[in-house]
Amino acid sequence: MEIKMRSVGRYDLQLPELRSDAFAFLFDEAPWMGLVRAALGADAQLTHCGCMLSFPGSTAQPWHSDGPHIRCSDDSFVAPLHAVNVFVPLVDLCASLGPTEFVPGSHVDFEAKRGSLTPTPAAGHALLFDYRLKHRGLGNSG
Repeated sequence: MEIKMRSVGRYDLQLPELRSDAFAFLFDEAPWMGLVRAALGADAQLTHCGCMLSFPGSTAQPWHSDGPHIRCSDDSFVAPLHAVNVFVPLVDLCASLGPTEFVPGSHVDFEAKRGSLTPTPAAGHALLFDYRLKHRGLGNSG
């Protein structure tokens, strides 16, 4: 198991058990895989699987994206979607539990100046987004 502290009280756990047969349904038969394949192609592959844990009293993460913006010498070029994140909360999220905050449009321009959105999906409901999208986990005050 590998554990990375992302901010005070917030941890990213890399659990080998998630790659076991007991969790095989997450790879090919997961309800969100149709959307992932429609966006990325039939050969889309899982490259990371982990679990985020945010303890009460955790602080907000710094803004970040999970992957770089691919640019050429011409700054007007923006690479098409080529990787997505799938978040599936294990509990119903609400503002006090520290959900993830997103900046729409930042997958094209990381410095986009727009209002943020903070969805609060129910347990088991998948939230998919371009891995270049600026986001951060908020603090858990629950």
